[in-house]
Formats: sequence, C-alpha cells, structure tokens
Amino acid sequence: MERHANKNNAPETIKVPLQQLSKSGKTIFAYMRRSTSKIGQADSLIQQEDGIDSMVRKLGYENETIKYFAETHSGFENKKRKKWGEMIMEIDRWWKPCVIIARDISRLSRNPTDSQWIMDKLYWDNWNKKIIEKIYTLDFDNIKEWSSASDKEEVHKALSSSYYDSL
Repeated sequence: MERHANKNNAPETIKVPLQQLSKSGKTIFAYMRRSTSKIGQADSLIQQEDGIDSMVRKLGYENETIKYFAETHSGFENKKRKKWGEMIMEIDRWWKPCVIIARDISRLSRNPTDSQWIMDKLYWDNWNKKIIEKIYTLDFDNIKEWSSASDKEEVHKALSSSYYDSL
C-alpha cells in the first residue's frame, strides 16, 4: 500500500486530476491532520490513514479514486492549513457532489469558520450549493455517516464540540 503520510517527513498531498471521477461517479476526498510535529504525534497521520483505509474498505470504495490531503497544523489556525484550503477550493470549484472521509470530525473542524463551511456545503445554507454529499468518520469501530438527511442540530453539535472540547 502506498503511504500518503509518514512520521518523518512533512506530509504531502497526493494529487489526482479532478477529471478522473471514481467508479461510482463521486469525487472522494480524504483529509488527515495532526496538530503538531512533536514526537507525541509522530504516528498520528499514519494512524489516521489506517483508519481511513479501513473505512474505504468497509464502504466499498477500495477501487475508487481518492484524493488524499495531509498536513501538520492546529485546527484553530485555519489560515495556515494550506492542504485544507486546497481541498475546499477544489470542492468549491468542482461543484459536483463529493464525499469526505476523515478519521474523526475534529480533524475537519476546530474552528467556527470551517464548521460553518461544512454546514453550508452539506445543507445548502446561505445560498451555497450543496456539494458535500456525505462525510464519513470513525466512531470507535463503527463508521459515522453525516449527510443532508442527518439531523442538522446533531451535525452542528458534533462540529461545535470538537471546537469547544479542545479549548
């Protein structure tokens, strides 16, 4: 298996041309983030990638084209999260329903700005087009699915708690 993250080098984004849709016709993004490059988090990206790979197999996406984004930055510093910015720009530019896979919801959002972007794209709020079809995260050994059919308050609470629990 090709690794997209490692503990020694700065993580790199694996670029897959957007015109290559997955077999299911969906664009699938995987996002991994660790807060720091300190020794205590050296294996964090590898563990996240292992969790994502497990979800990919369980969801039946193992033969799909998946764009991986990995970086080392605090979720509070959204302006410094270059890979996150690249991913959301691609999602906004693509304008077709996509799937996002992350180890847990806190990898995606630790600040109100990112939480609001996710809510807007998932529920088509504030005149934005709904372009996130589903978000998958791990909830212990189970896969948690978030979609526009999910209770909006539950999604908002999960995104908010990843911010407030880390303060």
